[in-house]
Amino acid sequence: MNHASWKERNLSHCCKVLSAAAVVSLATSTAVCMAAPPDLGDGYSLGDRFEAYRALAIPGNEQEHPTTGREMIIIDRTRPVALFAMYRASQMTAPGWDMYDRCVSWANDHRDPATTKVWLATYNGTLDPGYSAELDGIAIYNYLTGTMGFNPANVTVAHQSTIETASFAGYDIVIYAWSYPRDATNVVSQNMPFVTCSAGESDELGIGDGTSSMHESRDYGYVVNNGHFVTKPYSVGMFTLATSMWMDATGVSGNGVALVSADNDGYTGMDLTTADSCPGFMTLDVSNCTPGNNIYFIYGTTTGPGPFIPGCAGMLVDILSPKIAGASVANAAGDASFGGSAPSAACGKIVVQAVDKAACMTSTLLFL
Repeated sequence: MNHASWKERNLSHCCKVLSAAAVVSLATSTAVCMAAPPDLGDGYSLGDRFEAYRALAIPGNEQEHPTTGREMIIIDRTRPVALFAMYRASQMTAPGWDMYDRCVSWANDHRDPATTKVWLATYNGTLDPGYSAELDGIAIYNYLTGTMGFNPANVTVAHQSTIETASFAGYDIVIYAWSYPRDATNVVSQNMPFVTCSAGESDELGIGDGTSSMHESRDYGYVVNNGHFVTKPYSVGMFTLATSMWMDATGVSGNGVALVSADNDGYTGMDLTTADSCPGFMTLDVSNCTPGNNIYFIYGTTTGPGPFIPGCAGMLVDILSPKIAGASVANAAGDASFGGSAPSAACGKIVVQAVDKAACMTSTLLFL
């Protein structure tokens, strides 16, 4: 995110809607205006909310960027980097925590949590519940150390500003548990596995457009891609949380792959189809692959949790005891095809799946 332009844009936007209820604060000689919305029930004080959501400080202005998407979980198809914008961890319930757990486990390459060194940046690094904005950091710290098994002695808790300045040498993963969009370039330049709750950092990560397109309390979302470890256990479509929680979102771009969305966008993962009929020569077509990657077409007779994908810790295919039929390279549009003759004995019995091994992604299943 261009942080200077972000602040200027939102200051301008805020001043346009200034009313009698507006608040004007002076910092040195610079006047900064912001709307004074009523308590939204999101756990933030007015000042905290303005600090994190200058673009969304006006109630009902969730669509300041109407052209952007509203994706809540985005992963990088080439690096262990993830945005988890179901951010209000202090309000999180199932299955939100499981999805967060899987984001961290995936980004951490499934290392043993007991020996993993974590840099956890929170609102102010104190884990003091007296600060409302620190509650999410506390919730994530407690989940990491109490549920996932990370050793508290190996978890460094630091102020949010360290995202921009710290050296992460000796650490295995960086986690950001606050919504203010710190410049994440420092994390990226050190090639660190990274899980962030800030939608505004997604552009620096190369997976999103860096805008906050939603700040909304809801108890549901949509899995739009279950071909990745994070969402593998879930069916495509709507899921419901035990209780409502505040969630953020942004648009996906670059190397980003949207896994969970605020909207029912339909399936956005690798989609395996064919226009041909069995028996006979059949061409299998798969879309939404990583351009330039080798796409492997596997087959078998029984669906279910199959073997791990080599080099993709924790990621299983969906065919028991599969065999490789062949491979193809995805073109610039992310499409790949493979053709072969299907005998009558295979019809209705053989199931096929495409695997993007380098991106650790699998396609939908296709029965011949």
